[in-house]
Amino acid sequence: MRPEAAHAERMLEVRDAARSWRRTEFINDEVLSRILARHGDDRSRLGPAFRALAFILSGVAAFALIGLSALILRFEGAALPLLWAVALVSATEYQVGPLRRSQAGAETATALIAALCLLIAIEEAASGWSMDRVLFSTTVVCLAAAYRWGDWPFFFLGGLTFYGLLARWDHGRLLWIVAGAALIPAGIRAMRSKDFPPSHRRGAGLLVGISVLALYCAVHIWSWDHAWIEGMGSRPVDTVAFRGFGVLATAALPILFLIAGWTRREPALLASGLLLATTSIATIRLYYSVMPLSVALILAGCASMALAIALRRYLRSGPEGERNGFTADPLFDDQNRTSAVRTALSAAAFTPAAATPTADPAFTGQGGRFGGGGSTGTF
Repeated sequence: MRPEAAHAERMLEVRDAARSWRRTEFINDEVLSRILARHGDDRSRLGPAFRALAFILSGVAAFALIGLSALILRFEGAALPLLWAVALVSATEYQVGPLRRSQAGAETATALIAALCLLIAIEEAASGWSMDRVLFSTTVVCLAAAYRWGDWPFFFLGGLTFYGLLARWDHGRLLWIVAGAALIPAGIRAMRSKDFPPSHRRGAGLLVGISVLALYCAVHIWSWDHAWIEGMGSRPVDTVAFRGFGVLATAALPILFLIAGWTRREPALLASGLLLATTSIATIRLYYSVMPLSVALILAGCASMALAIALRRYLRSGPEGERNGFTADPLFDDQNRTSAVRTALSAAAFTPAAATPTADPAFTGQGGRFGGGGSTGTF
């Protein structure tokens, strides 16, 4: 990534954090203005709606130009997609560099289409399409683009195609286990490293999430029984002992994530452990019909609610509302999220805020008139 783009991302992170502190009233307007003045923005940015519009229009324009050039030039093979890949990479670099664009939509569109054109050029140059080569090329191109430009779609596609490529090789299930066990701790260190710009840290978190799911899928007993990974082209692990290992790993892996998240103060591992624990409990229902599914879901929801209430009260009862570095009052970066969580906690604790009663206005007569046969009067 360009040094000036990485610097702009760090400054944006500081400004966003300062605005979050102001919304939660940890700082006043004077401090906020001083922070914003000290960490200025030199990038051209668009809001979410205009960013999406610029992304769509830029993509449509690029594809239209590519189609028009194909009709006019009539190049064959890899020449035309390679030419457009070079042109779109140059356009992306020009937008990120001299034009100083970031989160503007157009630069993301040109980067994605450039990667697509490059992948097409590689396959056309190889005189035939191969699934293994497509997966390998996509992994390399996406991760290289993610490192250069930091866009999250490249991290996402690169992670998916990487595990898809491993699933095509012999003993892909074992390769998923090894790769997941190696990439999860490495990705967590990258998420917390100050040496990487914010977009790279967020991308590392995305790769950690993909690796967690891949590792769990590789050891999950239902995945083993139904050969999910082997169905992608991998040769199965020819051993009966692996099924016993899968049974134990399906139950133990969520617990290991919860323990690691608690000891390392890592919310990503805690969230992964809770998600996988729910999935492991649901797996029991796939093998043993101990109760109707609706009853099982109701009981699981009640147990989760009770656990949340108990954990909240346990944390609040600690010194200064904290235990072992955890607190029930986290800082949020959005006021709407804060109010939503407070509402959910109030509903979970069955203690909604009492509504202030309003007194009904008392009747006050304004008098009237009556009369008949020419007579009038008041009452």
